[in-house]
Amino acid sequence: MTDQSQGRTTTFDERSKEALQGRQEPDLGGGVIQRIARRGAATLQAFPGYSGYRDKEDRRDADRRVRDHLVQEYRRQLERVERIARDLADDRKIMAIGPVDDFARAIRHLSDRINTATYGYGGLFSDRDVDAGALDQLRLFDEGMLAGVGQLDGSIGALETTYGADGDLQAPARTGRDLVSRLNERFDTRGRVIESGTPEPEESVRARLALDAGLGGPAPAFWLDEGDAIDVLGQSGIVDSRLDLAAGAASVRLFRFTETPEEQWVLVPAQPGASLALVSPQPGAVSVAAGEQQVAIGDESFAVVSTTSGQAEVITPGAVTGYRPVTARSLATPDGAAVGILLDWGNEQQVFTGLSLGIGDVENFGKSGARKSRQGS
Repeated sequence: MTDQSQGRTTTFDERSKEALQGRQEPDLGGGVIQRIARRGAATLQAFPGYSGYRDKEDRRDADRRVRDHLVQEYRRQLERVERIARDLADDRKIMAIGPVDDFARAIRHLSDRINTATYGYGGLFSDRDVDAGALDQLRLFDEGMLAGVGQLDGSIGALETTYGADGDLQAPARTGRDLVSRLNERFDTRGRVIESGTPEPEESVRARLALDAGLGGPAPAFWLDEGDAIDVLGQSGIVDSRLDLAAGAASVRLFRFTETPEEQWVLVPAQPGASLALVSPQPGAVSVAAGEQQVAIGDESFAVVSTTSGQAEVITPGAVTGYRPVTARSLATPDGAAVGILLDWGNEQQVFTGLSLGIGDVENFGKSGARKSRQGS
């Protein structure tokens, strides 16, 4: 298992890296940086129009594409917060408007800064050679800014939930505003790398990319490794395969474990606080029309909770597929008793369904078989 706080590379990661056929990850050091570097390649490859910064003629276009996408996402999020502020005004809840309004102004300020940023013709955009370390850092900051969208989604979701329950909005609004402040700091450091064309000190980069340190990260099971002995609700087995879906904040990993009566996988979202699941593959194709929100699998009807596109690879004992485009739909029955995921690879589908798990329902004993850590303890 990889301890998220230390960010050691798992056997799965090493095998995936070997399958990249010549593409090398930068050795930047530091647990946070290593984790983002591992996620970054696949996530940015899935990003529309992103060609990276290695070629001088592509750098300005890559920067603009990333910033345009961020602006679009932050404006969408801003509308959600402003909607709550308007509803509060309509209900004459004057005392509650202030914190929500401050949160909205912070998002608008960040969006405007990203949209209007100008970097001239020096630094990264000059004709001179640019330090490779600066290019590696910029890629990491792009990945980090994209991940920030998902983190802010979580904060806005908490605000919406509290508002729906007629709760005190001050705390979730303040938490969201603080997160936006740290995203501003991340964007500032990204800008310095662009303007100077030289890498920032490693400690500064690590501090800015560790924005989620106080907000929680993926469940520890997200870092399960090949050969780990695990126990899930009393069912024991050895992890032998991983399906890795890289989709920014919506990333998901599934781990197959052997020695069980039927094939079973542990589904672990990257989103902090998200529920895990114990799932099994279901035979047969599933037809999902565009915009359709219901899926029939066997005798059960599932609602489509969310849809995301990304890149995914499957690592089994005998093969590594490499990353391929995939569309993933998260599924749940109306009563929440069953959950699942539908993976559409274009020419084939995979469907997994099963039961939700708490973080503490997965226990890892490590490769030695001795108890290593209780997830979530």
